Amino acid sequence: MKIFRSSESYDKVGQRIEFRSQWPGIAEGDKEQEDYAFGPLQSFDHAIIRKGTLIKMHEHKNDEIVSYLVKGEFVHEDSHGSYETIRENRYMLMSAGESFFHQEGTPHMDAEMLQIFVRPREVDLPPEVHFAQYEPQQGFRLIAAPSDAPLLIRQNVHIYDLHGKAGESYAFPAYEDYATCIYVFAGAI
Repeated sequence: MKIFRSSESYDKVGQRIEFRSQWPGIAEGDKEQEDYAFGPLQSFDHAIIRKGTLIKMHEHKNDEIVSYLVKGEFVHEDSHGSYETIRENRYMLMSAGESFFHQEGTPHMDAEMLQIFVRPREVDLPPEVHFAQYEPQQGFRLIAAPSDAPLLIRQNVHIYDLHGKAGESYAFPAYEDYATCIYVFAGAI
């Protein structure tokens, strides 16, 4: 197992946003490579966005971006007319495709979130945005996959979450011919 530690990330701390971008491909050990992706998994962007912040309208291209809120809430607005408040019981998938503009803001409270960037199976697909509700559950919860998931991602990637408890053991979901990548928010495994 290759381990990528948070000390090997790009951190930016400002007055309104604390931001940590991590590229799982660095675990391969070659820090001079041009591409730090782990297969189609490009990066994890872990951010704390302070109340009253607006990340203005900006473009994404050819990214599948799963937004996973840890705490608080944020408002999403995009070029396709979506205007949604994302709270702890809601996920979002932005399939940027050929071009997609969006902005995020925290008008009412701080937000801590993870955005998981995945490369799509092909470039310049039509842009889409999807939202899904979820309820707390024991064990692994499927968030996004190419089929049979709350969020349909356009790549052979399966994204799960788990709210584990100290001292308990869990069996990771396994798929033949797939590698496993784990992101730990807090604590240790």
